[in-house]
Parts: sequence; structure tokens; C-alpha cells
Amino acid sequence: LQVFGFPDSAIHWVASQRQPDPEFSTVRFPNPEEKGALDEAIKLANATSGCTLILANDPDADRLAVAEKLSSGDGWRVFTGNELGVLLGYWQIKRWKAVHNNSSSNSSVAGADSVFKLP
Repeated sequence: LQVFGFPDSAIHWVASQRQPDPEFSTVRFPNPEEKGALDEAIKLANATSGCTLILANDPDADRLAVAEKLSSGDGWRVFTGNELGVLLGYWQIKRWKAVHNNSSSNSSVAGADSVFKLP
């Protein structure tokens, strides 16, 4: 995260989950999308002033969970893998258009309809 300009003071680690643990002793199942997997991160985030974003991966880093604090301050919105895929795809297309002067591609590939419509 430091590469993207986040200072060390803005990054808070869940101490019990920071080091690899082949026993996954802090969760029932090591998939960050499973219910309860973000409980410790949410607890830490709620106790940390100004924290509005949670990023969590599983022990071998092939899965990612992202949660955003609700604007009401009353809970967290945990994104599904499909929603994250749509957001990453949307960002990639916007970046491609910016680099290529907002031109359109002569071809594209679509695997499925998006989960939700982006502006």
C-alpha cells in the first residue's frame, strides 16, 4: 500500500492474522468471502478513527475481500467477488481509454453481463 501513497500510519494490521497460519486458527474457513472471515478486521476498523476501507486476503493470496464503511457509519458493505471483478474491469477500461485518448477498441470480448450497471 505504501507504493500507492498510503503512509504506514494509515495501515492497520489485524495482529492475529498478519502472519501466515496453516491452521487458519482465527477463522472457520480460510476464504475471506465467507461469513465471519472479516469479523476481526471489522472490529479493528471500528476501533480505528477514520477507517473506511478493509482489504483482506486468504493465506495464499488467491482471494481478496473488500469492505467499505457505510456512509451512515452504521456497518460495512462487503463486496462479492463478482462485484469486485466488475469494479476492476470498469477501472481497467477507464484507464485504457485515458491512455488511448478515449478511443474505442475495434474488438472486445465479453464473458457475461455485469452484476450491476456502472455509470
